[in-house]
Amino acid sequence: MTTRKKQAAPPGNGGFSLVSRARLLELYAALLQCRMLEERASVLLARDGLPASRRLGCEASAVGVAIGLLPEDTLAVCHGSLSIHFMRGVPLRQLYALLRPAGACAGKARRAAGASQHLAAIQPAASSQTDKAHRVAVVFCGAPAWKDAAHASWRQAMRRAGAGSLPVVFVRHSDADAKNRDRQAEHSGFPSIVVDGNDVVAIYRVASEAIAHARRGNGPTLIDCRITRQRGEGMPSGRLAGDPVLNLENYLAQRGLFAAKLKAEIAARFKRRLRSAQGFFAPGAGPHK
Repeated sequence: MTTRKKQAAPPGNGGFSLVSRARLLELYAALLQCRMLEERASVLLARDGLPASRRLGCEASAVGVAIGLLPEDTLAVCHGSLSIHFMRGVPLRQLYALLRPAGACAGKARRAAGASQHLAAIQPAASSQTDKAHRVAVVFCGAPAWKDAAHASWRQAMRRAGAGSLPVVFVRHSDADAKNRDRQAEHSGFPSIVVDGNDVVAIYRVASEAIAHARRGNGPTLIDCRITRQRGEGMPSGRLAGDPVLNLENYLAQRGLFAAKLKAEIAARFKRRLRSAQGFFAPGAGPHK
């Protein structure tokens, strides 16, 4: 099997894009909202003495992959990524609880849930294949903290999907300079695609192809989102070198689609939604029960 890297159309192309104007603006609105959500969650977690979200800067994959799914498709959510939960349609008032130890599961129970969700996620895909419903399942790899249990489950799910040619799209994150890539997709008999994890347009185009490929009955695909991070003395740990939001703003500006007013309007509307979510994300909110 071959692995290929996908990128968005280069600048200077006269404004032409394979992605429609409406979809580009939809991608931007969702990406900006996810960034605001993750930033606010990090502040609240720090205030409550909990580890900050490790998904800040990974919003592009959640948006680029999930935005093209149909309501009947399945999206397996990895714990700790509010962006994926948000794109899945989880109400704002429920999101913060998902990050807390007192949330849906804790400790060993949380790790067990992460380990089992990969196998559970591909079951609807198997059913879809049987009843010809053409539903697709998207499965995100779990966080590194679950490595032992969840990665075994992840690999088992990939083997089953490959063996049954199931309509599944697997999504994982890795550092752009990683020396070794995950060859499990090739070992399981289906293709893997490397994409710039800081480029939501490229991710959307790759995901659209992979989802269509699966929906036609051609089997699974692995999307490997390569994240470029800054490193060095005095540099915040894990900070992105190529910020997905800024990247998309530049992309839109080259096509005459971006203005500061657009960003301000989207941000203002979403701030009102955050404030109305029963105080969970409101500035100065008290302890969360």
